[in-house]
Amino acid sequence: SSNAIGAPGLRSIAQVLPATAISSLDLTRNHICTWFSSGDDATGLDGLDFSLAGLHALCDAIPRSGLTALSLRHNELSPAGAAVISVALGQLGCSLICVDLGWCTLGSEGVGVIARALPRAHALAELDLTGNVSADDGDEGGWVPLLAEALPRARALRTLGLAANRL
Repeated sequence: SSNAIGAPGLRSIAQVLPATAISSLDLTRNHICTWFSSGDDATGLDGLDFSLAGLHALCDAIPRSGLTALSLRHNELSPAGAAVISVALGQLGCSLICVDLGWCTLGSEGVGVIARALPRAHALAELDLTGNVSADDGDEGGWVPLLAEALPRARALRTLGLAANRL
């Protein structure tokens, strides 16, 4: 936690993860999704692009690993990162039981994407989405109906953290 391993470090971990006995991985505050200069202002972000390469590598490795607990708390994942994670949660062989996505700047859109993945996350028993939807989010409550629809079909889910989210 808090090592600032970045996307390159996460790619290295993901590469070896399936060959380890690691069952719990805490990547809290590690800047795993990175901003880099693109030299092009077309992004609307003054020449910066957002890289999810490390997160893609990790999510690709999860079904081939014995990982049951993953904390990505306090990493700026964005709605795009939520989409990557949602694919991993629904993959055959995904053994994640506990996932912490608290304070990951998912926004209403990202929380909605995770909500839609819950019925396919057959092992997921514990999910923390604390602090992802703020008053500045344009679609504050749009994620709530998506979550309400998904919860009855999320058969393994026992614990759901939604503190500090704008409803």
